[in-house]
Amino acid sequence: MKEMGLAEKKKEMNMQRVMHDALHYFEKNGYYNTSIDKLCKGAMISRSSFFNYFGCKEKIIELIVADGLKDYKEFTYKEMEDPKDAEESLRRCIDFHIRATVKYRNVTSVAYQLAMDNEMFKSLNREYVRVTEYAIKRVQELGGYPDRFSPEWIAQLIMGDCVHAFMSMKAEECRPVILNTVDRLLEMMR
Repeated sequence: MKEMGLAEKKKEMNMQRVMHDALHYFEKNGYYNTSIDKLCKGAMISRSSFFNYFGCKEKIIELIVADGLKDYKEFTYKEMEDPKDAEESLRRCIDFHIRATVKYRNVTSVAYQLAMDNEMFKSLNREYVRVTEYAIKRVQELGGYPDRFSPEWIAQLIMGDCVHAFMSMKAEECRPVILNTVDRLLEMMR
């Protein structure tokens, strides 16, 4: 792997600073109320650097969501690798996702809106489903569940419930509702 040069390191550091600041501003003020100028000022970069790095403000949301997906994937694969209790591990995986989504509710809301007609965001959402599907498959394998229900279908139900909850409920209401859905689906799988 080639080592990054000084200019590449500076660009990466600036991009990370913009993303960090953007996450803070988006959650505090909302995505649409946060200007590119505000992001540039906070990260101490020029507008031209911003457009060179990202191209548009939507790209920041995409990178934040992709970073969250990476975290969810790492957590889920580690959690489901050799669990003592596969069902409880699945709950922890979904809870990890719920907590991040609630914490970054404004970013999540914009990402869901963008997924309506943006292929990149649709692809990211499909990957969240695939990671959840992996966890469901592990529950089926380790718990001796019959395979009459598709793990993909169950994962889509769970992630669909997440979208519904986040878009229609108060943040503190989401977690128990979604975890209850997971419990009901696990019962159905038995």
